[in-house]
Order: sequence, then structure tokens, then C-alpha cells
Amino acid sequence: GGGGAGGGGALTDPTKRKTLAAVEGEGMAHAEDGKGSVFVCKAQLARILVSSQKATPPAYMACTNTVESARGPRSCNKKMTLNGADGFTCESCSISGLPASTGRWRWILPMRVLDHSGAKMVTAFDEEAEALLGESANDSIGRFISLTGANPDGTEGSTEMAPEWYEGFRRRERVTKYFTLRAKLDTYNDEARVRLTVSRVRDVDPLTEAKRLLGVIKAFA
Repeated sequence: GGGGAGGGGALTDPTKRKTLAAVEGEGMAHAEDGKGSVFVCKAQLARILVSSQKATPPAYMACTNTVESARGPRSCNKKMTLNGADGFTCESCSISGLPASTGRWRWILPMRVLDHSGAKMVTAFDEEAEALLGESANDSIGRFISLTGANPDGTEGSTEMAPEWYEGFRRRERVTKYFTLRAKLDTYNDEARVRLTVSRVRDVDPLTEAKRLLGVIKAFA
């Protein structure tokens, strides 16, 4: 891969490889451009924060209407809301009365990851969450709705009817991956907080780890 934070070089480059504790220690979220900092860490996916106590699944119904952007036509992907029997509405596109079949579920997956320096809450969005779970949100939430009798927007389901659906998340935990994370400062209720989002997930490669350790040893030799 390339040498950027997302590329293969970042896995061995000590300036791109960070611990989770370095997010606060190095003030990584305080980038002046407001975009935050991107770094790579090797961490264990300790817990996917999804449980039957939370009434709605960790996903949203996205509008698939084609819109123009600076990079050309793309899918809107903004959240649609359900208006009872009238179907879904996308406020961004000013379209209403849409059946569920016109939308597409997208993951917003909250997780706790940890390394030797500590633990952090991170959020994985659609593609990265699918890579971790091995299933698209569309397929998974479709099953959730049929199992729980939930509304088309995933609300008011009988979550106790879907123990195996929740168990699927437990089976994806306790794996170690390379996470490319973006640390960004968010303000919530006038309080600044660091938000970590996953921009890439890769399997841990023993050869890459060996190269990195050799580099560390040479640096201290």
C-alpha cells in the first residue's frame, strides 16, 4: 500500500502508528483545519455496544436518491424519517411518501476498542462496520425487523424475540485488527469531546509487525 495514514507504510511508520492513549496525550484531535488527525493503531475490538436494552438497531435508513456533488452524481445517503403509513421522508431531498424499499440501511456501529495503553469508544460507519461484521446493514436490519416485528424504521421491535441476532455481534468481538482512526474535536452541550471514527480496518499481519519491531529496535540501538 501507500505511505499515507491509510496505506501499508502507516502500519510500520512510527509517526503514524499510535496508541489509543496518544489521542489525548498528543492532542491529536486539535488539528487547526478542523478535520482532526488520522492515525493507525493495533487494537482489540473488545465490545460492540449493541444490546437488546437499546430499542433501535445501530443503523439508519438512508436516502438513495441521486444528487449532484462537486465530485459528480452520488447517492444522497442522508437519514430518512418514517411518517407512519405515509412512508419515509428525506428532508434533504424534499421527497416524501417513499416506501422502505427505496431506502438502504447503513451501519452506525458504536464499539469499544482497547490496546495496552487503554480503551476508547469509536464509531464505525457503513463500509468499515460491514468489514467487521461480515454482513451489510440492509441484510442484518431486514432480519431484525422480521424477527422483532419492528416498524419499517427499526423502532418498537420486541427485541427479546431476536437473541440470536444480538449474539451475532458477540461472535465478532475479541479480535485484534489494525484500525485507521480519525480523531476529531466535537462540541456537545458546550463541552468539547474527542470523537474517534474508523476510516479503515485491516487484519493484523505478522510480517508487518516484525518489520515494525525491527524499526523500533533500530531506533533505540
